[in-house]
Amino acid sequence: MDILNSLLTLEAGASVLVAGALAIVVRSFNLYSKEASDLQPKLKRVTKELNRLREQIEPKKKLISQLNKEIVPLREKEKEFDDFFQTLRQVELEEKKEVADEQEKNSADERRKLQRRRMGFGGSDDS
Repeated sequence: MDILNSLLTLEAGASVLVAGALAIVVRSFNLYSKEASDLQPKLKRVTKELNRLREQIEPKKKLISQLNKEIVPLREKEKEFDDFFQTLRQVELEEKKEVADEQEKNSADERRKLQRRRMGFGGSDDS
């Protein structure tokens, strides 16, 4: 019973837990070491690619900045052209409306003349 009591003491339980924790740490460290050796070449390739991309992005940023500066006047011109187009379109629509109104007026005049002729109030067919 003495052995059983000594195994169930707080110190014995804590020492078993500490030994288990150490075993887990050692196992994790071994697994990490194996994976690290496999991952090291991949990490080097990714780092090299990242550095290459960072070097390539700098001239592109400069080009984008330059193009943005060149776009500003073009956008202003675009707005002017758009305003002009809208004005021109409005004039065109007004002209079409006037032509349609004129045609409607002429058509109405013709109908009135025909109606007067039928009723006998109009002049000859030559007028």
